[in-house]
Amino acid sequence: IDEDDHDPAMVKIFDLALVKTNNKVGSVKRGEEVLYTITIYNQGLISAQEIEVIDYLPLGLQLSANDQNNWLADGQNIRKTLSQTLLPGESAQMQVLLTVSDQANASNLTNFAEIVSAQDLNGENMSAYDFDSTPDDEMTNDQGGVPNSPTDNEYEDDGSIDEDDHDPATLQIFDLALRKTVDKTNVASTDEDITFTFEVFNQGGITAKNIELVDY
Repeated sequence: IDEDDHDPAMVKIFDLALVKTNNKVGSVKRGEEVLYTITIYNQGLISAQEIEVIDYLPLGLQLSANDQNNWLADGQNIRKTLSQTLLPGESAQMQVLLTVSDQANASNLTNFAEIVSAQDLNGENMSAYDFDSTPDDEMTNDQGGVPNSPTDNEYEDDGSIDEDDHDPATLQIFDLALRKTVDKTNVASTDEDITFTFEVFNQGGITAKNIELVDY
């Protein structure tokens, strides 16, 4: 059965990854609710439990009053711990319902989720042992994770390009504004020609064309 002068030894790794997406197609409006899905992958060889996730909410988003996914407020952010054990090769999902706030604009509708900590089945905190990531609750210390880039939704990198326990999801808004001015500085007279100038501003994140104006 075994040639006993020959024997292996294996080193196991602990490796979790996270991907965040939303169900929105097209642009959003203030007050609209958007459902996000956070998928956690166990890419290692050690089972994981008590996986805590933080969602960093920008000013443009807030936890919906209709959310029933048991997220806990942490200042501006929210946290949740995955209830199930994740075996090697398995993945699990958690969801969160967010509302586009009254402070939303084109620059504050991207939010990140990150794995904060996790344990093995013996209850040992494995956060310091993740193979290619450093789980924590600091949003700005992870490379990669650029929305709509190759590092968005990336979860198989070795950590050299993308820290795969940290991922963004973004929304787009369509937002045009108009300003009308006149070059006349003194009193107008009958039959005088006066030039008005219309300026149209694209304050959103979507390119606009064929913009039709009406002058009353």
